[in-house]
Amino acid sequence: MTEPKITKINYSYQRQEPKVWVLNTDDLPIEKKRIKDQQIVLFDPGSYAGNHSHPRTEWFVTMDDLSLFWVDVEDRTHEVTMQSKDTVLLFEIPSNLPHAIRNNSTSKHGVLFEYADEKMSNAKVVEVI
Repeated sequence: MTEPKITKINYSYQRQEPKVWVLNTDDLPIEKKRIKDQQIVLFDPGSYAGNHSHPRTEWFVTMDDLSLFWVDVEDRTHEVTMQSKDTVLLFEIPSNLPHAIRNNSTSKHGVLFEYADEKMSNAKVVEVI
C-alpha cells in the first residue's frame, strides 16, 4: 500500500438532540491481536507531529480538525482532512509511508487516538510538512 487506507466507522451509539455519540474502541475494524501499542496524542493549536516513516503500521482516529499528510513513491505530498461531519474515519498508515499530522485549528487543541502493530522503532526523519 502506497497511501493511507480510509475507512468510515459507524458510531456504537448516537443521539441527535442534543447531539451525543459514542465510539467503542472495541468496535474499530482493526484485528485486536495486531494492536501492540496505543497512544492519545494532544496537538496544540497550529502544531504538527510526525515528519517520519517507520516499519510499523499505524491506525489513527480523531474527531478534531486535523490533516494527514503523506509522501508517495513519486515524492509528491498529499493532504487529507481527517474530520468528517457525518461519521468517524479510521486512517491506516502503511509501513514505511512518510507522514505527518497538523492541527488546522488556531484556537483549539486537537486529539488523535493512535494504534500500532508494534512499538516505535527505526523511525526515519522525513520532511513531509
